[in-house]
Formats: sequence, C-alpha cells, structure tokens
Amino acid sequence: MRMYEEGKRILSINSFLNRLESSNAANVK
Repeated sequence: MRMYEEGKRILSINSFLNRLESSNAANVK
C-alpha cells in the first residue's frame, strides 16, 4: 500500500513539473 501512495505522490509531482516546464517554454518563445 505504501508503494502505491509513493507512486501517486511521484506522479502528481511529475505532472506539476510538466506544467511548469510547458509554461516556461511558452514564456521563452
């Protein structure tokens, strides 16, 4: 069960970083 919770946390962090990266890319152009 703990691994599942870790996985969810990592996935949410990844999606947050992806949004940050795409917004940064939009700002740079």
